[in-house]
Amino acid sequence: MLKRLLLILGACILLSAGSGCAVGMWTADRANDFVDMFGVRLSGNMGIGLEANVRATEVFQTGLGWSEKYVVGFKGRDYGVYKEQSYSLPFVPSDWVPWVYPSPFGTERSVNREPVNGTFKPVNSSRQVFFGAPSDIVFVESQEETKYERHYDEVGFSAYALMVGIEAEVRLLEVLDFAVGMVTFGIADIMSDDLFLKEYMEKNKSSRPKKVPRPIPKTVPKKTSP
Repeated sequence: MLKRLLLILGACILLSAGSGCAVGMWTADRANDFVDMFGVRLSGNMGIGLEANVRATEVFQTGLGWSEKYVVGFKGRDYGVYKEQSYSLPFVPSDWVPWVYPSPFGTERSVNREPVNGTFKPVNSSRQVFFGAPSDIVFVESQEETKYERHYDEVGFSAYALMVGIEAEVRLLEVLDFAVGMVTFGIADIMSDDLFLKEYMEKNKSSRPKKVPRPIPKTVPKKTSP
């Protein structure tokens, strides 16, 4: 599947070289959407740490451990190096009520991230998530507004043992956004993150000559003979 997507992207890039600016812009947007789907980061430190976390979207996740490390890699269009201290802890909430939460188990995760270089943003969050009923997720806000290091549609894992670790994820909505953009030639953009093609369309729209309305000819009433 991944090989097929790469072949499609390669064909689009070749096509864009001789098929006009609009196709080239569309190809750039699809390349960005492709990058948005994935994230891979490697981590390491001279200290000691042990932590693992598995998540199938924000609602269903669990983890255990603590780690302090330097991380390098990318997540979507963000890339660079940052220092991170985090812990994950499964728990049973004391105020669990059977008719409110479908499961008595939950996960607590705390993250403090300081960027070293690149485009990653600082993060300082501590959250509790109940399986099936997240207690503090705000779906209408962006990642930057919530200051949280993960998106609610991620499926992925992270693992750190002693001095080395790895973290990887796939974003389900970004996969759908990429597929829809390929099929509809960028007309439909469910994540509203296309830049180049929209810019091109707006520029062409504003540069078109405005239609000047034709003057309405005045009709002179005929004189009637007495």
